[in-house]
Amino acid sequence: SLHAYLGSPQALHDLASLVQDSSQVQSEGAEIETAAKGPVSAERILAELLLRGLHGEAIVRFVGPDITSERKQLLNVLFALNDVFVRLVVGLLLGRLLCEPGYLEARKAEAGLASLCRELAPEAPRLAEAGLGPILLEEDLWLALSNLLASQDTSVSGFALFVVVHVARPSPPLLLRTPHVHDALLSMLEPAVDPFVRSLAAKALLGAYRAEEDKSPIDPVQAVAVC
Repeated sequence: SLHAYLGSPQALHDLASLVQDSSQVQSEGAEIETAAKGPVSAERILAELLLRGLHGEAIVRFVGPDITSERKQLLNVLFALNDVFVRLVVGLLLGRLLCEPGYLEARKAEAGLASLCRELAPEAPRLAEAGLGPILLEEDLWLALSNLLASQDTSVSGFALFVVVHVARPSPPLLLRTPHVHDALLSMLEPAVDPFVRSLAAKALLGAYRAEEDKSPIDPVQAVAVC
C-alpha cells in the first residue's frame, strides 16, 4: 500500500535519489520558481504524493525513529529546490510532523518553517501562481490545513496562516463556515499573540466579513507580517 511504501527506508532513499538526479539540471543560485513551466516535474509529482499520502497511519510511520536518516534526506533534498510548490509542501509536511507526539526533530523543523516563511515573504503576491491553492481547497486537504492552523505550536499555526492567506485563498464563505479555521483565526486575535500574527489574522477575518457583504475577494496582506 501507499502507506507502507512511504514508511519504507529504501523507498524514501530511492525517492530522494530520484529528486537529486532530476534537480541536477537546475543551475545553482537560480531564482525561485513560482509558476509551473511546461510539463509537471517529477519533484512536484512527488511533493503532491507526499502531501496526499502522509496522514493517519502513514504520518505516524513517517515520523518513526528507524527512518530518521532517510526522512531527513528526502525532506532536505526537497527543501533545497527552487520550486515554490515543492517548498510549500515541505513546509506543510514539517507542520504535520510537528503535530505528532514524540517527534524528535521539532526544533530543526520549527527553524525550517521560520526560514521558509522569511524566504517566501518577498514572493507573497505571486505564490498563488504555484498552483498549490486549488489542491489545498480539496475537502480532505483543506481539513488538514485547518488542523495545522489550529495547532498549539505557533510556528505551525503561523505557517498555516501564511499558506491560507497567500496560497489557498479560500472563499469567504468557506473561511467563515469552517470551524477549525474561523475559531483559530479568532484565537489569534488575543492580546498575548504575536502582534504581527494578530494583525494578519485580523485582516483575513475582516476581509472575509466584508466580502460576505460586497462579494469582493479577500485582500492579500504582506507575507512578512507572519514571519
